[in-house]
Amino acid sequence: MASRSADVNQTLELNLTFGRVPVTPAGGLYSLCWCADGFTCVSPEDFAVHVGNLMVIGPSELSQDRTCISGQTCSFDGIVGQQLSAADNFLVLETCGTATAVAGFGGPATAVEVLSSGANPSWDTMQTTAAGGVYRLCWCVGGYTCSQVEDFRVDLGSFQ
Repeated sequence: MASRSADVNQTLELNLTFGRVPVTPAGGLYSLCWCADGFTCVSPEDFAVHVGNLMVIGPSELSQDRTCISGQTCSFDGIVGQQLSAADNFLVLETCGTATAVAGFGGPATAVEVLSSGANPSWDTMQTTAAGGVYRLCWCVGGYTCSQVEDFRVDLGSFQ
């Protein structure tokens, strides 16, 4: 058992893990709270001591619905989030992270630029030929492979 010091200014370094479960909350800054060993640590009220902040990088609103027209090039702006980058990828799927890609989109879109108003994804100059319908707009953080539909787990909202 580690010894505890009475020094209230002591800094502890912790490594936290959520295991192998994908973390897919909305991007933003969250409070990281603590519950002491030996106590019942089940409900949010049990974690009453604020020990820091946790930054989750990603889209900050998970209801950012968008529309594109079949037969036209597809791009839009204003995807807002926490530290989005021009390397981020967007993919249209039936269900984020589990389904096959929707035919007619030609693969992932990339964020062609990120402004203070948000990321601007584009499928470049390719015309969208997907059948009309309601799909999901899914996100994968830049810097990762983003080559499998399973990599696009974060659901931004509906896409039609």
